Amino acid sequence: MKRLALMLLGLLVLAGCASIQEQAPPPPPPPPPPVVTMAPPPLQADVWPDGRVPLCFEAPLEEDQWAREQVRTAAAAWEAVAQVSFDFAEDCAVPLPGEDRRIPIRIVHNPALAASSTHLGNNLMRGGSITLNAEYLAINRVCGRNGTIRRTGCFYADSLHELGHALGFTHDHISAGAPVCRARMSTPEATDPDETYYDADSIMNYCNPDRWKGRLSEADICSLRAAYGDTQGRRPARTSCYTLAAGPRDP
Repeated sequence: MKRLALMLLGLLVLAGCASIQEQAPPPPPPPPPPVVTMAPPPLQADVWPDGRVPLCFEAPLEEDQWAREQVRTAAAAWEAVAQVSFDFAEDCAVPLPGEDRRIPIRIVHNPALAASSTHLGNNLMRGGSITLNAEYLAINRVCGRNGTIRRTGCFYADSLHELGHALGFTHDHISAGAPVCRARMSTPEATDPDETYYDADSIMNYCNPDRWKGRLSEADICSLRAAYGDTQGRRPARTSCYTLAAGPRDP
């Protein structure tokens, strides 16, 4: 009987242990995501006070009429989503009364030259200019003669990108959260360790494999509206743009 009692006591102890294991508390929740410390909208110092960007075409050629039309179409894409206006003059050599300066847009024909903007936002008024290339290497798999997007499409995407700089946008790929991609390595640019915001789909991102398709991302639009207001004058909070930004992905 004593041995039987000990056996029953052992079984009860084991059953109690099993019950305790089944009632173990759930694991703690995962830690919250890191706080984004820098927003994509342009710095206030770079924003055009009234949203108007004065531009002109430098030494326009008849053969580049198609290119100027692409620039205007790219400008319209930005204008459609926020209170910004690109005011074009057809020829920089013909100044308008009462104006000190417009930002010259140079359309060049050099397959080896990348598009560029010398300043950001309204800093372009301090002697800045925008250069766009009307030619691309024939061997380029995207922009060349046999490419998937070809010259006109690539020129439009370049125009959309450079006009983004004119509005005050920097490159997304300088973020500490950006991946290493071929396009980024071919045009070395210092990474900003304080900028953690990163939008993989931004038109301002060299690491975006779809950049040549010439589309503004949701975060691009949100960022523009945060800086200038939407078409009704409403401004989303900068932090609301964070959740719209696509995180890193394979280039």
